[in-house]
Amino acid sequence: MKIQTLGVRSHLMFAYFDGLVIDRGQYLLVRTPHNPTFYWGNFLLMDQPPTEADAPVWLEWFDQEITQQQPQSLHKAFGVDFNGDYKVPEAFRQMGFETFLHTTLLLSPEDLRAPLHLHSHAMIRPLRLPQELESAVELQIIGDSQGFEPTGYRNFRNIQMQRYAAMQAAGLGYWFGAFLGDQLLADCGLFAQKGLGRYQQVTTHPHYRKQGLCSKLIYESARFAFEHMGVKQLVIQADAADIAQRIYERVGFKPVEQIRALQYRPATETA
Repeated sequence: MKIQTLGVRSHLMFAYFDGLVIDRGQYLLVRTPHNPTFYWGNFLLMDQPPTEADAPVWLEWFDQEITQQQPQSLHKAFGVDFNGDYKVPEAFRQMGFETFLHTTLLLSPEDLRAPLHLHSHAMIRPLRLPQELESAVELQIIGDSQGFEPTGYRNFRNIQMQRYAAMQAAGLGYWFGAFLGDQLLADCGLFAQKGLGRYQQVTTHPHYRKQGLCSKLIYESARFAFEHMGVKQLVIQADAADIAQRIYERVGFKPVEQIRALQYRPATETA
């Protein structure tokens, strides 16, 4: 299966680091055995948008490839390697699937610019991992729990940050933070492979939003990546309806594609 979209290609960088990626022809199997509750580390990537007839087939494939192999994976998740929006079949909606339309944005060095509204006192630096790992987890829980069950979400974020700490130790990138004094108030990951960088999990403390913290974090980390990490292009994704996309565009990111994804949350994983 040849990957067509930039968003998917950059996302798979993380699965290839410590997960399992198998090409089945009609779809790509992605599993992360050490983090089975990570929806987008345990999913099927399909080669074309679904039809009404695909729902039972896709669910059977997911059951065989992920649920039966990892009983802790109670969710269902399907990515589609297709640039553009499409109508999601009613069969998926009736089964309780959520759908998301993500915009992929791209930044080249010549397009990077400092936004007018930057937090003047925040210090941006890579986190010292694993020593500061717990601070990042706490911020992510406060800033973006997404309605998941608290204990399970904390465990998930801990495992994710351990992955990023391992990637940082391997020289593949950094986890950046925006600090006021000793307090971590915004963070994100930025990792790269073959000149292509990809952001991960941008979070800002709810009490410090709309103060230029996120803008400064993205701007300074992007500049660092271009100057010190050998990055030629940077990728970031945002919900098509979210304010975050406008923040990224102010730094110089340009929308290049849209990708739709489908996921099902079991009731046991919601708050």
